[in-house]
Amino acid sequence: MTPGAQLILPKRARPSLSCAAFEELRAEFGHAPGAQDDAPSATPRQTCPFCHASIERPSRVLRDMLSFWEQRKKAGHVLRPTDTLAVCEQHRNERDVIPHGASRGWPMSIDFRQLRRRITSPDARYLRILHDCIEHPDHSVWFCTAKAQRAAQGRKLCDLNTFDERLCGYYGERGWELLHEILYAVYVQDPLLPTLDLTRDDVQRHFAPLNTSQFLDNVLLPELVCLLIQDDLGGVPYDEAMRVQRESQKFGMAIHVPRGVE
Repeated sequence: MTPGAQLILPKRARPSLSCAAFEELRAEFGHAPGAQDDAPSATPRQTCPFCHASIERPSRVLRDMLSFWEQRKKAGHVLRPTDTLAVCEQHRNERDVIPHGASRGWPMSIDFRQLRRRITSPDARYLRILHDCIEHPDHSVWFCTAKAQRAAQGRKLCDLNTFDERLCGYYGERGWELLHEILYAVYVQDPLLPTLDLTRDDVQRHFAPLNTSQFLDNVLLPELVCLLIQDDLGGVPYDEAMRVQRESQKFGMAIHVPRGVE
């Protein structure tokens, strides 16, 4: 890239991870209020009508979820246990996951526009390191892990078993969307150089047996996440950043939901 040049990205890139897959994770993990949500309610402690756990000071999101399913029940609909799973996960998140993450210093709010600028700045180190990862993938622990899993389990099982690695630690699903969009634009949609074009056969040979989607999601994306966490935490060792990435994953899923879900 020419010194001082600004990387121009398309408005949106088509993600390789299906919305259905995200919906399954949302059902498992639930949602948490975004930065713009109102404060938790002063409503006295109550009991979840579905799992009978105690709920204290439910957020607006949780109150809306409870109201929706209670109205469905009153209207005569038979509720399956899977229908209300997200409700129960939500109040567990509000009781345990989010306070734990806050106590660890993980970010309760993120300026994702600033995060985009931070990654794509010509002075940033992130894309330069990822360029090396494309040319020499064996340097990446993420590639070695994905390659070994692919060899042992085959493509479909590899995709399923490494799905958690495609998430973004405390950056959450919103972070996954942004980082995937940037990486897709830079390395698939409009590569800066032919040697960085993940759709070219000669480049794909570097990261075989993974395909382009697997390499982007299971190698480049978590690599970028850990580089960001390294800097967030003041330059901690890479192994420490990987540990935080994994430990903060459920927190990120609960607090930083995709656009249009807040």
